[in-house]
Amino acid sequence: DFIFITQASGTADVRRVSLDGLVTTVLASVAGTAVNSPSSIAISADFVFIASKSDACVSIFDATAAPTEAPTDAPTAVPTAPVPGYTLWSLGGATNGEAGNVQGVRSVAKVKYPQKVVADPLDSNNLYVFERNAHKVLKMTPDGTTSAFIAQDTSGYADGLGTAARMYLPHFGATAPDGALYFGDGNRAVRKVDPAGNVATIGGSAPPTAVSGWVDDAAGLSARFNWPVYVTIHKGSTDADHQLYVSDINNHAIRKL
Repeated sequence: DFIFITQASGTADVRRVSLDGLVTTVLASVAGTAVNSPSSIAISADFVFIASKSDACVSIFDATAAPTEAPTDAPTAVPTAPVPGYTLWSLGGATNGEAGNVQGVRSVAKVKYPQKVVADPLDSNNLYVFERNAHKVLKMTPDGTTSAFIAQDTSGYADGLGTAARMYLPHFGATAPDGALYFGDGNRAVRKVDPAGNVATIGGSAPPTAVSGWVDDAAGLSARFNWPVYVTIHKGSTDADHQLYVSDINNHAIRKL
């Protein structure tokens, strides 16, 4: 078992830390890939995914002992493997940090500002990508095929199914074991997405009006936040035991839902 750490500035690399404290650089900075300025990392059963919001790309490398071959349509090879067995290639977004807003197969897909990547707990080799400045969440498969999962390019505030929903600057998300995805929304709200893509506001004012403030010890839509950005889930032994924690940035508080 290992911990993976992204270093976004300075050496801009990816480190692996063993449970006994041994630190190893597994991927060094590579221009035009997410390892040039890594901003987020997610781990699945077989892969480690890395996002770079400033280089507009998502990259992948295998987390197993045996090397994984890059797809045949991969751009200029970028295997930089200080540790044998780690092979890097561009998964989506990306050629030389060229930002865009195109969904489709890996060879044509482009991302704009991937703020956060989260592995799908029901199929951990699938990936959710938070496109903050495009106001949506993408879904990527292991072969790099990218599709819009929830919302679609236009900011707003609406619950609904898939691309019918609207959000504003979605930031950091977390998943529960049942496959639900939770995230903080710039609409001063906390949103939940079920595995089918149904988006519901579970904390903060109800759509379509975003209201900031501070109302604590209140249920769901009666509560008020002022820029809930980071969310994380403490996973209990049963679904009923899971707890969602939210950093409410402008209220200088950690909240529990």
